[in-house]
Amino acid sequence: MFNIPSAARELSEATPQVPVEPNGLMQGRNDAGGVGCTGPKPPPGKPHHYRFRLFALDQFLDLPADTNREGLRDAINGHLLGEADLTGTYELGQQEGVTDNPFEKKALQDVESLHTAPLA
Repeated sequence: MFNIPSAARELSEATPQVPVEPNGLMQGRNDAGGVGCTGPKPPPGKPHHYRFRLFALDQFLDLPADTNREGLRDAINGHLLGEADLTGTYELGQQEGVTDNPFEKKALQDVESLHTAPLA
């Protein structure tokens, strides 16, 4: 994802897999060749690591929506103000017993993480 509006405080769990969101957020090509994030799908066995990197840039990027990771890295060269990393682990079966009720999920997220404002 790139060109995330500076007012954004979170990314919705159900962000549609479309190249361009109404708020300007763009989603490039993922490792599977599709658009956007497909969520964790680890291989069987031990937990799999997922790394998320957030880059603060001095400008929006003029890139096509089908840009891949390499194209994005090339485009941010010389525009980086700061960055943050988050690595999470996930394994098959980890979500067993998690509710499908969106209100219950949101309540759990509010307890277990920092509360942030939704994308507008």
